[in-house]
Amino acid sequence: MLAPIFDPKEWKALPTATKGLPASPGAASGQVVFTADDAVEWTRQGKKAMLVRKETVPDDIHGMFVAQGILTATGGMTSHAAVVGRQMGKPSIVGAGGLDIDESARIFHVAGSTVKEGDYISFDGLTGEVKLARVASKPSTILQVIQGTLPKT
Repeated sequence: MLAPIFDPKEWKALPTATKGLPASPGAASGQVVFTADDAVEWTRQGKKAMLVRKETVPDDIHGMFVAQGILTATGGMTSHAAVVGRQMGKPSIVGAGGLDIDESARIFHVAGSTVKEGDYISFDGLTGEVKLARVASKPSTILQVIQGTLPKT
């Protein structure tokens, strides 16, 4: 209930490239990276990294920690990415079977599109939807009311 969200109108206006299992809630947007080390390096450069992997392993923890979100092609609700993402409060989607990831070439294919390292993606860890665009997130509705940026209804 406190996780970041997308503006519903902006989010719904974009096509969904694929869906996966909503492993950890929250809105995440940033540039695609394919290794944990790259997630750390890009974050050091002030970029918002989205870690995209076929699956995560314990050695990826440092990249998972700094990434805006975690997206995997395989895995279930008890997979490494799902469990660690939830523990960290990191938006995560697992089991997005529509992704054809080539980590060595630093690309993935989905819904007839090719996404390269550095391209922007956004996803909603509550619904499992992935969009091939940069979408700004905002605080949850509850936090907006507390902060006074959204009137109480």
